[in-house]
Amino acid sequence: MKAKMLLVLVVLLACALFPSACGNIQGCQLCGTTQNDSVTIIDVMAVPGAAGPGGKPFTVFDLGLVDTANHRYYVTDRSQNAVLVYDTLTDTPTVIGPDVPSVGQIGQGAFIGAICCEPNRSTNFNELTGPNAAIVTPGAQGLGSSKFGLAWVSDGDSTVKVFDAATGAQVSTAVTGVHFVDINACIRSGSPTDCGDFRADEASFDPKDNILLVSNGDPSPPFITLIDTTNPTCANNSCVLAQIFFDGGSGTACPAGTGIAGAKLTNPTFPSVPCAHAPGGQGGIGGSAFNPATGRFLVANTQNTSNPADGEITEINPKTGLVTHDFQLAGLGCQASFIVIGPPPNVLVACENFAGTINFQPSEIIIDGGTGKVIKVITQVGGVDQAAFNSTDNRYYVAARDMPGGPVLGVIDALTNTWLQNVPTGANAHSVAADPMTNHIFVPLQPAATCRAFAVSGCIGVYAAQ
Repeated sequence: MKAKMLLVLVVLLACALFPSACGNIQGCQLCGTTQNDSVTIIDVMAVPGAAGPGGKPFTVFDLGLVDTANHRYYVTDRSQNAVLVYDTLTDTPTVIGPDVPSVGQIGQGAFIGAICCEPNRSTNFNELTGPNAAIVTPGAQGLGSSKFGLAWVSDGDSTVKVFDAATGAQVSTAVTGVHFVDINACIRSGSPTDCGDFRADEASFDPKDNILLVSNGDPSPPFITLIDTTNPTCANNSCVLAQIFFDGGSGTACPAGTGIAGAKLTNPTFPSVPCAHAPGGQGGIGGSAFNPATGRFLVANTQNTSNPADGEITEINPKTGLVTHDFQLAGLGCQASFIVIGPPPNVLVACENFAGTINFQPSEIIIDGGTGKVIKVITQVGGVDQAAFNSTDNRYYVAARDMPGGPVLGVIDALTNTWLQNVPTGANAHSVAADPMTNHIFVPLQPAATCRAFAVSGCIGVYAAQ
């Protein structure tokens, strides 16, 4: 007992004297955070390629993910046209190779990139851009067989590109919808709805059944695709299992000219897939999450067509591709944008609350992930794109780029469902991921003084409670 107490005292003393090193102690639940203290930015990480010759400032990026088992943080960088990879124990870019040697990048140049008019989302042709989401799955068929597995990355041309996460080598490309023939012509048309089934966007993973859910989330109509991750070579698009269209329809017919049905017009060798329908989503669909308590996916429907003032959460059976429940957020003023699984049975529904012509006050909603029952409405933070749950400190972190008064990182106690703090971040700071090993929270930041030595090129901000 005395030895254990002495060890704890040594760790606490080290954290007090050397806080910069404390966050790198693997498995230390006291490091990087202290209960009841404030979250602040503690470090910044360089963006590989952003400051060098030919590099672009880190201005257009998307979603982040922490692979806890392998101590890696992935974030999609549209400016450098790559997926960035960091070591979460050292907070430095990871060396990828040897097949495609690089530092901190996977798939550089393989994606659509930022289309049209950088440097921000208001001038960027966002509906066509990529990469967007990166999901890591176990290796299969001898591919990605190292401990790092496979990285599945959604792109702006209705594809999901698969990479060996250890070597950086591209394995295959899966198609979710209509390919672009001429992106420049599409841009000149002035309307992304004239461009077919554009951006494959947000994604989530069912590790029990090895099924990936990818959304083509923009309207006209939005749809999701279920992909078999045990078939990463995806020959002839054979890894695509089913598609669900948020068009308010019924039956099993696939809408003509969209999704795989549309892709088959130019790729007739693609096999047909079964289709299903979900409540209409006139505002598009956002993020999703796999709920291990129910074995179902939960999908954020931003604005239900039957009542555009309300969002809803659509529950989908990954094995059948059918809708099993619609959890209504009626009268709550939440345009659902992202979903995070918290302490069972709780689920955080992030709300963007700015899409379309209807705007609501900031809010986040805690629901029972099995029944849809609303547990708590939190109004101190909102305008969120991505959110994360840290199981070590039992907190939700929400990237609220559209918070009135300026972008913040919202902090919510997941045990009491209580808002704790809003930490100022930076323009378009809409991505967040949490590492439960170090209690470090990663937020991509555009060029600004907050990035310190990387003020001109942009950075990844590292936040923690101190």
